[in-house]
Amino acid sequence: MPEDPESTDWTLYGLNPLKEKLSVFEQKQAVCMKAGHGNVDSQYYQSEYLPIYNTINDINFQISKVNNEIELLKSSQNEISAQMATIINVVAMENNFTKEQLAELSTFIREDELNSENFIVTDIMSDTRCLKQYLHNLCIDTGIMAKSNHKIRKTYISSLFDLGININTIKEQAGHEDERTSLHNYCFDQSENSVLEMKLESAMNKNVYFKSVNKES
Repeated sequence: MPEDPESTDWTLYGLNPLKEKLSVFEQKQAVCMKAGHGNVDSQYYQSEYLPIYNTINDINFQISKVNNEIELLKSSQNEISAQMATIINVVAMENNFTKEQLAELSTFIREDELNSENFIVTDIMSDTRCLKQYLHNLCIDTGIMAKSNHKIRKTYISSLFDLGININTIKEQAGHEDERTSLHNYCFDQSENSVLEMKLESAMNKNVYFKSVNKES
């Protein structure tokens, strides 16, 4: 759109504004013709009607030009879409790898908001799914039962508690704002049943001892 709304440089207008201008001048033309100014013998033919008539022709010419440009753009867009479809088909994973190769590559295929099978991530830690698979493989390699990243996190935090690490340090390590979150949701006893029984028995014996001492005093 031109800065001056009354500009007659029709090349500055888009298709819809051109149609709006055309409607305005066609209404003016209708009024002139109704008044008889469209008659060649009318004294207003040259001064009023003819300028309106020429303006309508100019606008129609520009509308036709813009429509042609739009059709060319649509044609180009269709060609580009067809080329893109061909390229996507050429680089599609299933068209370049066997099922066995795809199974091996599945660990590294990125599944993000793009939802595309054509992106491969070489950095194994860059995707949540890849991280889970990485941790799973580590568990298998070390000969322990496969654990989720959440369970590994809980084990780490519980181990810090078992080692007597300060609760504030544990809270910072876990990224928790409240230490109660670390204590109530991430801390569990990792002792074997036999060890746990010994701890409970020891605690009971200590309790009995302190009670007997208190009675004697």
